[in-house]
Amino acid sequence: AEFDFLHVHTKAPDEAAHTRSCLAKREAIEALDRSLEHHMSFLACDPDVLTVVASDHSTPSSGTMIHSGEPVPVVMRGTTVRRDRVAVYDEIQAGSGSLGLMRGPELMRMVLNLMDRARMRGIRNSPRDVPYWPGPVSALKV
Repeated sequence: AEFDFLHVHTKAPDEAAHTRSCLAKREAIEALDRSLEHHMSFLACDPDVLTVVASDHSTPSSGTMIHSGEPVPVVMRGTTVRRDRVAVYDEIQAGSGSLGLMRGPELMRMVLNLMDRARMRGIRNSPRDVPYWPGPVSALKV
């Protein structure tokens, strides 16, 4: 593969929620679901692909808050992901899954772990402390 990581981000559900219309938010999420369904069948063909679907924050459809701090569901699919019995992608079901309740900084460490790229804290191979192994590198020739 040419890339180790691909990030796709959409603001559609967030923008729909800012209208305070529950129906607009539902329509945006359903459109996203349809799109993901098509791509998930394609990605499932490659056993080396780790797919992570998450939200960056909750967006209430009512009240005065624009963003809120409730936990958001996360789903991961790949050969290295522990399977559980969660069959629905929502806040209630995800809370009982094998990923448990992750805090924001823990998400990327989990992704790195499932990609076999995570490093234990304090182990360094460069002056800058990073939480991942850099991947294939060529030897320095002197």
